[in-house]
This record gives sequence, structure tokens and C-alpha cells, in this order.
Amino acid sequence: MKNDLTTTIQVSVSAKEAFDKISRVGDWWATNITGSTKNLSDVFNVRFGKTFSTIQITELIIDKKIVWSVIDSSLPLFNNPQVWKDTQIVWEILNENKVTQIKMTHIGLTPENECYPDCKKGWSFYVQQSLAKLISEGKGFPGTGIFANISNGGSRYEGLLYFKNDPLPDFADDLFFIDLRETKGEEVTKAYSADVYCEEKFNPQQLKGDYFMIIQNSPLYNNLSPMDDILEIIQSQYLNI
Repeated sequence: MKNDLTTTIQVSVSAKEAFDKISRVGDWWATNITGSTKNLSDVFNVRFGKTFSTIQITELIIDKKIVWSVIDSSLPLFNNPQVWKDTQIVWEILNENKVTQIKMTHIGLTPENECYPDCKKGWSFYVQQSLAKLISEGKGFPGTGIFANISNGGSRYEGLLYFKNDPLPDFADDLFFIDLRETKGEEVTKAYSADVYCEEKFNPQQLKGDYFMIIQNSPLYNNLSPMDDILEIIQSQYLNI
């Protein structure tokens, strides 16, 4: 349908190579993948913390089309956690003049769905950047956390949201974490605290909330430290605990 979420990329590889790379789900979408992702009727599970989708390959036309049917799903950050259940993720591959077009359509995920803006952002990143990079350079950006954001007036900060029981990935330097109290989709609306992230001292099991967010502490607005700005949010009425 015309309102279903769609994203398209063009790559300078054969249809066969594009087809094969799409099936390497753990190399471009998520690092936490279980099950087989290549053959007709295969069932695999994609997980980001508490968020998961169980997917079955229900149609396979070699080098041309793949259909993933979501048979179970939970997106607990949204009012309808099963918004993905019974949807389909359709991959169409077309090769012309040595250029291959890959079109991904998430059938059943439309602008009326609460998660649409966040899911559109996620799919755009994982298809247009991560999958494209895997195809062109051999290495994608499979995710470990969920994209999230927090705002203070005109200042908006983006980071990755993790469930407290997630295994911790290797983080870069100069980061801080936020102990989350409430979210609206992938927007943080209330928090307990924020502090500098130190790998040796950080213990997510000591957090008050079930989720935490990791953000780069590099100034984006008037040389203001993002962590200082976030602390102001937490101490304000907007995020008062």
C-alpha cells in the first residue's frame, strides 16, 4: 500500500550479492540475532533489550524478492507493544544497467501507527546506511541499542537506549548516561539522574529505572556540556521526580 513505510537504496553490485547481503541480518541490523535468516520458512529473532521481533521467511524468489512475516513482536516503549505483529517486511531487488535497486517496504506500518516516526528513522539508518555500507564496504553498523532522544527547549540530544540487563557493548570515550524514568516512544520524558559514564564503575543493576541512555558529552549548543544541560532538565519541573 502507498502509505506503508518504504525506503530504497541503489548499489553497484549484482542482484545476487545484494540478495545475499540482506540475508546477513546480524551484519547490518542487530548484533543480537538467533535463528537462521537465509532459507524459506526459516524463523529468526531480532532483539534490542526488551524489544524483539520474531520473523519467518514466507516468500523467497532468488535474487529478486524476500518476504519476512512478523509472527510475534514486542516494542514495550509504545502504547501498542505488538504494533509490528502480523506485518510484513518485503525486500524487492531489481538490477538494471549494472546498478541494483533494493526497495524495502514494511507492509502494515503506516503513519497512523504511533511508532512510525521512530521506526522510519531506524529503518532509514539500517537500510540506507548500515546495509548500504555492508554491501559497498563489507562492514555494516548492526545495532546494540535503540535510537532515543531527549530535549531541553531548543536543545535536542540523541543517543542509544539500553535495557539494564543488556550486555554492555564497547563504548567510546567522553560519554554520560541517563537513568530513565519514563519514555514516550523513543523520546525520554522523565529521568532519575545523569552522570559521567565510567566503564569500571558503571553497574546498570543499581539504576532505578529499567532503561538507561548513553550520550556523547560533546557540546552541540553554545559550548554547553550536554550532561549539564540534561541535569538542568532533570532538576526542572519538566522532569521533576
